[in-house]
Amino acid sequence: MKVLITAFLVTMSAFLYTDINEVRQAFKHANDTEENAEQFYELTKAFGVNEGTILSAYHGASLALKASKAKQRRDKIAYFKQGKQLIDAAILVKPNAIELRMIRLSVQSNAPKITRYHKNITADKKFITDHVDTINSVQLKTLVKGFMKDSKLFVIE
Repeated sequence: MKVLITAFLVTMSAFLYTDINEVRQAFKHANDTEENAEQFYELTKAFGVNEGTILSAYHGASLALKASKAKQRRDKIAYFKQGKQLIDAAILVKPNAIELRMIRLSVQSNAPKITRYHKNITADKKFITDHVDTINSVQLKTLVKGFMKDSKLFVIE
């Protein structure tokens, strides 16, 4: 019983003290190296149970990235499916959250065709383009504009 309580408290403290900007920076650099991908996964894994939150969507992205690095086919499928579900659940709760749309667009634009997870690319790209200038948070606006600059999907004029 003490072990369960301790595990719960550790999970909750990680959730309460994780800075969203730390998660955003980890997301930005997660695909740079396998070590960064693993660190991003470790940072976000406590949020998988909180479906419908921005942090759980970031965990979904970490699972999709973990799927791309997995060796076993069944692990690839399981990680990707779980990641996709977390992202889509968050967007169902907050369909107008530009950060969630950016996360889904990032995953969909890098997903293998066999996953058939590409249907929202055009809509998310348009949503982000139309709403990027309405973002109030300086850190989030910088992240989204950086994503747009680095992505092959956007043509910056």
